[in-house]
Amino acid sequence: AGLALIEAPSLEAVVGRSICGMLGPANLPEITTDLTAVFRGETRRFLTEITALQGTRKVIESTIVPLWEDAERRTVRAALLVTQDITERRRLELQLRQAQKMEALGTLAGGIAHDFNNILAAVIGHTELLRPLLPAGAEGQEHLRGILTAGQRARPVCSIVEQTRE
Repeated sequence: AGLALIEAPSLEAVVGRSICGMLGPANLPEITTDLTAVFRGETRRFLTEITALQGTRKVIESTIVPLWEDAERRTVRAALLVTQDITERRRLELQLRQAQKMEALGTLAGGIAHDFNNILAAVIGHTELLRPLLPAGAEGQEHLRGILTAGQRARPVCSIVEQTRE
């Protein structure tokens, strides 16, 4: 499983190689701190990105625990490292967050469209109530017709945005 994780074709391909090359120099101070803590008897967990032998970038989650020399736990003789490739899980989490952002944006846009549609209905309704109050051919009639035309053109756009919210 370890060879598959680092994309090594065989055990011979990794014998004598340091894992530090895959972890990258930026991670070395933190890893050194973790290893020092483990050899003092602490358990450490970390999340990091590695570059496998074939160049693939992977996100790994690791736990390092001390292996004690004696039952009294006075001396750590080695460390056990358990690592899991969580690259796919991270990718799916990012996709989910993006989908949630888009859903929130759609909900917001739909709410705004709904509110705007309510305002538009009031503008159109009041304009229609005013039309009979002005004599035919009056200068205001042309302005009211312009308001109605613009309001009626805007209505389908609001409806489309509202429907995408549902």
